[in-house]
Formats: sequence, C-alpha cells, structure tokens
Amino acid sequence: MVVIPCSTKTLAAIANGFSQNLIHRAAECMLKEGKKLVLVMRETPLSLIHLNNMVQVKQAGAVLLPASPGFYYNPKSIDDVVNFIVGKVLNSLGLKHKITKPWDPDMTK
Repeated sequence: MVVIPCSTKTLAAIANGFSQNLIHRAAECMLKEGKKLVLVMRETPLSLIHLNNMVQVKQAGAVLLPASPGFYYNPKSIDDVVNFIVGKVLNSLGLKHKITKPWDPDMTK
C-alpha cells in the first residue's frame, strides 16, 4: 500500500492507531499483517511531533519516502521530478519499471 501524498494528519493517525477513515484503517491493517506500507510525506519543515510519529511508523514496519526529488538526475521538466518520486516508490515496492534508471555514480560527472 502506498499513501501518496501522506499528510502529517494521516501520519499521526497511522502512527497512533486512530483509524478515522479507510486510508488510516487500511494502513493499520498493512502494518499489523506485516505487509509493505509506503508513506510519501509531503510536509516541510517537520516538527518534533512529526518526527516522533515517523519513528513510530518506521518501528512498526512502514517505509518513509519523503517527496524530495533528486536533482542529481538533472531533471528537465516537472514530469522528470514526479517520475523520480514515482520510480522511488516502485523501487521500494520491489516492482520493475522503466521510469527511472538505477543509480549510477558516474552520472554526476
């Protein structure tokens, strides 16, 4: 399951088991069943409360994937920036794709 974008309100609900809607409940079930849960955080800056909630979901087994594009790929468009994040999400799920190329350290030279 992927929650994208994941607001800090949704993060807090998932971290504290406060299932207020179907997204919260499904995420809670993913964690309790030991299945993959990817949370793509959209907020910045982060407060200590946000960080503590992030620690809680990470300890419960979630993958935290901030929506922070990698500019080392030299994006040329907004689509490139979006595709970078989508590629990272797919990588974290173990899904093969052709959206982004695997990291190559020589790329930055």
